[in-house]
Amino acid sequence: MNWHEPSCLEHANEELEREQLTGSREQNGERGEMRAEAGEGVMQEEVMANNVQARCIDDLEYDQVMNMTFDSVEDAELFYFVYARAMGFGIRRSDRKYYDDGKTRYRKWLCCREGEREERWKTMENRMREAKVVPRVKCKACFRIKYDLPSSKFIVTEFLREHNHTLATPSTAIFLRAHRNVSDADYAHAYALRRVGTRTSQIMKLFALEAGGYDKVNFQNKDLYNKIERERKNEIIHGDAEGAIAYLQGKKDLDNDFCYKYHTDSENRLMRLFWADSQSLYDYKCFGEVLVFDSTYKTNDYNQPLVVLCGVNNHFSTCIFACCLVSNEDEEAFDWVLQTLVDANGGKKPISIITDGDPAMKKVIKNIIPEARHRLCSWHLQRNAKYNANKAFMKRFSSCMHNNWSPQRFEREWEKAVIECGIQDSEWVKSVYKKRDKWATAYLRDHFFAGMKSTQRCEKMNDVLKIHLTGELKLFEFMRAFDLGVAAIRHEENRLIAETEQTSLLPTTDMPWIEEHAAEIYTRNIFLIV
Repeated sequence: MNWHEPSCLEHANEELEREQLTGSREQNGERGEMRAEAGEGVMQEEVMANNVQARCIDDLEYDQVMNMTFDSVEDAELFYFVYARAMGFGIRRSDRKYYDDGKTRYRKWLCCREGEREERWKTMENRMREAKVVPRVKCKACFRIKYDLPSSKFIVTEFLREHNHTLATPSTAIFLRAHRNVSDADYAHAYALRRVGTRTSQIMKLFALEAGGYDKVNFQNKDLYNKIERERKNEIIHGDAEGAIAYLQGKKDLDNDFCYKYHTDSENRLMRLFWADSQSLYDYKCFGEVLVFDSTYKTNDYNQPLVVLCGVNNHFSTCIFACCLVSNEDEEAFDWVLQTLVDANGGKKPISIITDGDPAMKKVIKNIIPEARHRLCSWHLQRNAKYNANKAFMKRFSSCMHNNWSPQRFEREWEKAVIECGIQDSEWVKSVYKKRDKWATAYLRDHFFAGMKSTQRCEKMNDVLKIHLTGELKLFEFMRAFDLGVAAIRHEENRLIAETEQTSLLPTTDMPWIEEHAAEIYTRNIFLIV
């Protein structure tokens, strides 16, 4: 009997191949376009094929197997794999020999429960953890082929079908290691979902939903976790930092204006990494007069802060000028970041900078851009007031911060608020008053800040990035995930452009011609503000 002759056993072979190729069809769009009716049809077809497979194997006689011939070792292995799956046991490869020309001389496969555990592991004392289960029971079942020179085929020379253990049922055979495999197509699907922030456990649920149940999926949760972790290690096999830098170099190869720079310590460890693409550099050229500096978001496995350098564009939405990973938040690191930003943009410096109040950043601004107007984040100041002053002072503090008063009136209102709230002796109040020229509108109203008073631009951007970034990411993975987050921000900007260009507002005044002219000059968001 030839394995390639039409037979009911060949139907089992075709069924196995169809299962292995399912991922390829799904990768071409069948996953996303699955319908309930179509899903039921596929499930019925698989059930019928499995029934045919089981019936054929049950009817297969010993002499039929011994008379089989195969064109290749792969064909023989596929047969025994199908046979083992239908009968309820797993297989593993055993010895193999070759001719001098490299062609296989013979090949043997064993039951996965062949052999036994070494005695020293059975009698081991002072175990640090619970002993593993014993899967091997000296089962002698096997399948062996050899190459027949006259026929140029592989023939069966040994086939032991009796097992000394209980065989698995169809519902438990899926837990045998030999029959669990994450196909390339399944991994590609899981990989894409992981990149957009889907957890592995949720991906497994999706596979089960699409297949019609967990018993229809050819792997378990643990297999998927292991596959993903193994591929992660392969991606950074030459080093995580090297992989991240290689990724940035690849982006530079595609974008001539892409800029990146890194700094290492005496032990060649990556300490700082700066990058900005052509769009970021262009945005800085157009809107870089006001810079928002934030370094509070830690987004990778090394707990390194992500320094976001951003601003606001002509749609009054966030635009990213550059990003940087630093090993620590000190004056030296911030000095390097700010100087690198200026150098990457041909020496252009911002005229106004908003920060969260880091003392190191204050010194850096004074050293590198002394002419820039420094503003402290209003949100951080109000949060600090909540913990350092009483509730009565909170509202008065907000008024002093945001009202467009003259400096003289600010001084009167501040003194009045401090006295009436009884916080004259508060060290925090005295400290924040000394810095009033960096947060009070009364002292900042003659300076341009593009309508911004806090670093919330960065915070809102972080909310978008959190969808794609997690603290477990390696640097290489972080780079790719960050690009997705930035793409989402820029996609929103494109939506605003389309809204401005493709729609118009109804006039709301008695001078519609003026409104129409203003709408042609301003973007939609700026028009509504004006």
